[in-house]
Amino acid sequence: MNVWTVITDDRNGLTVRLAVTEAQADVLALAWCREQWDEEAHGPMPERWNTAYERLKCGDAYLWIERHDISSHPAILQMRREAA
Repeated sequence: MNVWTVITDDRNGLTVRLAVTEAQADVLALAWCREQWDEEAHGPMPERWNTAYERLKCGDAYLWIERHDISSHPAILQMRREAA
């Protein structure tokens, strides 16, 4: 079982958002890129967040996505035992 953290650091400060699917993490990353995007400076925004982020990286805002395997977390193991 995995969860993803989408971590952003921009003019609004450091933000951590949790996603339960990779697709959800991609949506969060794309939304953040859209907030940072300046069409006059960068042209039309690409449809994929990772392509857009590559063009944004020269600025002072940062984005990280990390996948975390929580399968062996005690709370998950307990939940599985109770469900069995």
